Amino acid sequence: MRLLCTVSLLLFFLGACSLDYRPAQLEDDRAETVPETVLIEAQLVIVRSEARRFRVSAQRVEHYPGQQQQVFSRFAFEEIDRDGAVLSSGSAESAIYFTDSDDIEMSGNIDFYSYQHQAGIHADWLRWNDEQRRLSGSPDGLVRVERDGGSTISGVGFTADMRSSTVEFAKQVSGTLVTDED
Repeated sequence: MRLLCTVSLLLFFLGACSLDYRPAQLEDDRAETVPETVLIEAQLVIVRSEARRFRVSAQRVEHYPGQQQQVFSRFAFEEIDRDGAVLSSGSAESAIYFTDSDDIEMSGNIDFYSYQHQAGIHADWLRWNDEQRRLSGSPDGLVRVERDGGSTISGVGFTADMRSSTVEFAKQVSGTLVTDED
């Protein structure tokens, strides 16, 4: 009988107690400036289609799912076709990949080379619009384009339309254009 009373009292007191477990639970409302995931010395392969994939490397990758962004430090990439041939390659001090649109914004010492077009692009800031297949410089930023044949053109207000393989500058254009004459 005594044991039954002790157990009953214990159950009564435990039932009356309320333990708050919320502080011990992981909170999902992390500050937007804190990445969900951080990768160090990362090497990734991104498959876009059967015909294209990208090898990406970075000193640091931070993933912010709430902002739909991945931030890369010391970013480098290669675009590869289905046969393993490198189509283009590039590097930048930093890059932001927008996961909702597949757009990329690069900054700092950008070097980009297209083996298909035999041309390189050098800039401090570029943005790739994936839907439009357009590469743009900042409105006031200087961009230099160099072709393997010796042509070098630089200017401000750069855009390159990859669908039509055209390059435009809005102002301050200068350089040397080498043409093939047989």
